[in-house]
Amino acid sequence: MDILIREAKHDDFEYILKIHYRAVHETLANDYEEAARDRWNQGVTPEAIRNWQRFFSTNETLDFVAIDSENKILGFSTLISKKNEVRAMYVSPEYQGKGVGKRLLEKMNLVAIENGLTHLSLHSTTIAHRFYESNGFETRVETRFETTHDMGGVKIPCFAMRKIISNAWIDPMPVLQTNRLILRPLRLSDAEAIYEYASDPDVSKFTLFETHQGLENAIGFIKTYAFPLYEKNLPEPYGITLVNGSDRVIGTVGCRWASEKFKSMELMYAMGKSYWGKGIMVEAARAVVKHVFDYFDVNRVQAHAKSENIASTRVMEKIGMEFEGEKKEVIFSKGRFWDAKFYGLLRRNSDSFNK
Repeated sequence: MDILIREAKHDDFEYILKIHYRAVHETLANDYEEAARDRWNQGVTPEAIRNWQRFFSTNETLDFVAIDSENKILGFSTLISKKNEVRAMYVSPEYQGKGVGKRLLEKMNLVAIENGLTHLSLHSTTIAHRFYESNGFETRVETRFETTHDMGGVKIPCFAMRKIISNAWIDPMPVLQTNRLILRPLRLSDAEAIYEYASDPDVSKFTLFETHQGLENAIGFIKTYAFPLYEKNLPEPYGITLVNGSDRVIGTVGCRWASEKFKSMELMYAMGKSYWGKGIMVEAARAVVKHVFDYFDVNRVQAHAKSENIASTRVMEKIGMEFEGEKKEVIFSKGRFWDAKFYGLLRRNSDSFNK
């Protein structure tokens, strides 16, 4: 069967919606509950067509259709170039397994390279993730994980995946190693180790997270906090492990955007009490801040701590951050207001990280 790929036109969107509806309600019928499928696509309506056409007209997406020799639409795909994201790819049920999806992926891959992208990311349905794996999307343990979409209150399981398409790609979250430490992305199997220290009231006294009451709190931290940040290619949170240890996580450290627009990142960390006072967090924080200045377009790394948390402010000072002031009762946590001290480090003052 001849399969051609062309850019989508406004007149295509009624057919695109029909394919989307059938793929969701037929192809995925055994993998997702009816309530999820209904939320996913409620049918081909004039309003739904107008919504797709409006989004198409914003020029935020690159939309393609696969057609046969008689110009019949067999499937479609949507690429959001500025986000490096394959937003959608669906094939009409009767053309599954006939190379339509592969041709659409090849087209998006080519367009992505032409647009100077270094990688592509996507959320795969549970039934399709093996297909994406066979077409070069990542399966590394630290970057592949199950996540969910929220469709009007209905959770839809899916896989977050990534494909590297350029030698210019720089992993925003590589494994980092220092003299004593290995910093790596978290895995679900780290939940027990995180719960061990996060359930200690002495550890959580000065943190913004509440004392963990059960293993589900640690699992939630990994699934709903860590994994979504990894999807955004942010180096937060790194799991801290010992070089001579058993790969058990003893704490976390990382940076996330305080303001991407103003090129400012926030340093965050926590660690088990038995490892305090040994310079471990200073060593870990220095490694992450150096990585951020080396690989991100960031001008400033900042951090803050409750004023009573002397140990935390010492970490900031020891990695070269400058004290910028104290705000009174700026944090409400653990049922009370806390004063906080604020620190910052500018790129132009970060020369010591390169020595």
